Amino acid sequence: MSRKLRTILHIALALAIPACNLRDAMTADVSVVARAGEQQLRVDDLAEMLASAKTVGLRPGIVEQWAQLWIDYSLFVQQMAGGDSLIDTGLVRRAMWFDIDSIRVDRFHTYLVDSLVEFDTAYVDSAFAAGEHRMLDIVLLETRADLAPPERAAKRGEADALRGRLAAGGSWDQAKVDYQKPGGGSRGGRVMVGSGTMSPELDPVAFALAPGEMSDVIETARGFYLLRRPALEEVREDYAWALQDTLVGRMQAQFLEDLPERWRVAVRGNAPALMREAVGQPYAAIGSGKTLGTYRDGKLTVGEFVRWLPVLGIHQQVGGASDEQLHDLVEALIRNEVLFHEADQRNIRITDEEFALIRERYAVRLDTLRRAMDLDVLLSAGGTTPDMRQRLLELSVMRYLSEIMQRRRQMVSVPPFLAEALRERQDWSVAPAALERTVEETRARRAELANMAPEGAAPPADASPQERGGGDDQ
Repeated sequence: MSRKLRTILHIALALAIPACNLRDAMTADVSVVARAGEQQLRVDDLAEMLASAKTVGLRPGIVEQWAQLWIDYSLFVQQMAGGDSLIDTGLVRRAMWFDIDSIRVDRFHTYLVDSLVEFDTAYVDSAFAAGEHRMLDIVLLETRADLAPPERAAKRGEADALRGRLAAGGSWDQAKVDYQKPGGGSRGGRVMVGSGTMSPELDPVAFALAPGEMSDVIETARGFYLLRRPALEEVREDYAWALQDTLVGRMQAQFLEDLPERWRVAVRGNAPALMREAVGQPYAAIGSGKTLGTYRDGKLTVGEFVRWLPVLGIHQQVGGASDEQLHDLVEALIRNEVLFHEADQRNIRITDEEFALIRERYAVRLDTLRRAMDLDVLLSAGGTTPDMRQRLLELSVMRYLSEIMQRRRQMVSVPPFLAEALRERQDWSVAPAALERTVEETRARRAELANMAPEGAAPPADASPQERGGGDDQ
């Protein structure tokens, strides 16, 4: 968790979508791999696209991901064709919930800081006098461990000479510049330190310095150090900011440490196994109510975990994570949920201005997607019947999907939580038997193409839509 109680803001490719209903899956025509509203994705059409994109993997799970992606794009296009701008307030709040809640958690952080810590002048002066946290000027004349004795002695002499110049009124700022690493890396500077946080050679010296006092040369494994503790009048503002950061960080750490006990957080023992299974079949798992963990008056389910995946962007990592790492992930997700509850309890909301900016960012994402799919041209085309225009839009989905497969275009996804909302508005389905048939048909077509390909051609890679897309609109 970051200093401002933020979780990851990046929203990745759309995996968060509800499972198709069982009736559709059981009655699906095996010549049709997916349906979206009134549209159909036929096995022959998908197999033709996959055969042409030779590096796309042919496991049924990957083929399903392409079919699900087709559903997202098709439902989006159908809404656009029907004149829905998809920017009504309710839909924006649903599609951009994480952005909204992140702002609320930031405001909750500010509330905590304001209510628990008062950084007035008297507090800063008292903290400086107590000396538990000290502002130090540091210069390091770095050496190597294998430095020969004569060279080490010369470096020590350089450090002694520098100390003499500084004691006579030389500039510490200039000394920091003179001994900065090539390329801008720092060998010193002005830092806030707490007792016991420095090396054994430096810590006792640093915490014996009076305000305005400079140390002797200190020899360590890294080289020769000079320390100085500036007087309060010299660093009051910097010290106040650094002290605030230090104490707020400590307060936040304690707040988060106490949170699991206050909210009675508990992670189920089988949570890691359920998470690995869910990532393997996210489209089915989105509807799962199986419990991963509980907290006071609530729980985190497998379905909710899958809905977090687009936010976290860790689909590939979950399969290889240890049980302990997945246990910690469940606890972190519950902690985030609890922080949202804490903000709710204090009636913390975003402002109208903040929501307007979020709506604007959301609208930009939709514009980016429309441009990527060339929808604006088709939607504004004159001289076409509604049926003809609908057919052109259908073809635009197929063309765009094919171009993504062949790496001719970067994938711009439908915002994941918008995709989820669109699936609730319209019927859709994927036929498992048709997935298997698509794999078989694609293999047969690729075999035919391989017979015509030159020797030494590269075999297909097991690429998913996420790996194929190479990015999102973020």
